Amino acid sequence: MTRSRWWPHARAALLTVVVAGNLLYAVPFPRKHISDDDREAWRQSDIEMWHGWLTSAGLTLSLPAFHDRVVDGSNQLWSLGQWVHAPVKPFFRTLRTTQQWGLFGVVSESPEALVVEIRRGETWQVVERRLDPEHDWRDTTFLYRRVRGTWDTVRNDQPAPLYDAFSRWTARQAFADFPDAEEVRIHRSRFVVNAPWENVEAEPKVLHERSFTRGATTLWVLK
Repeated sequence: MTRSRWWPHARAALLTVVVAGNLLYAVPFPRKHISDDDREAWRQSDIEMWHGWLTSAGLTLSLPAFHDRVVDGSNQLWSLGQWVHAPVKPFFRTLRTTQQWGLFGVVSESPEALVVEIRRGETWQVVERRLDPEHDWRDTTFLYRRVRGTWDTVRNDQPAPLYDAFSRWTARQAFADFPDAEEVRIHRSRFVVNAPWENVEAEPKVLHERSFTRGATTLWVLK
């Protein structure tokens, strides 16, 4: 069989394997097993809300029993997902192509915004707060995807490895643009987004704060 005859069949088979693998890996199973230590606090507000809705519709389970059912069901689905994904997981991990199709399918209830402040004397002034039109110093730069990845990427509540270098670079730009600034402070502000039926008041949480004075912003590789 010449190449012109067998290649279309081989290519079709290869494409079928790739598409089937992506479909298999994109099935939205839970990504984390809920440990015994986390059971009580896991999605507590959501489960209370779901229980209220279902109780009004005729559910007779108590809230603790309903909570246990939800947690156990999530763990069972997680175990099933481990089994379903097992044939293709090594391939995706090797090629680092693990983005599921459900991109941004879940909106965070506690988003974070980059905040940059400068100090003149005893007064601190916010010059940049992401998505705040009144404080948009160098906003387009921080929004650019290759820059954003240095401050908006968190794993296990730790910033990206380049976060410290990004903070020093940001401070240097701020000192250049604000010659009278004596200190620059950078942090991530985590705040709570309420659902329409919720009324929760909580102060934003300051994360990964870095402060610099003039002359203290040299990147470590240049020291």
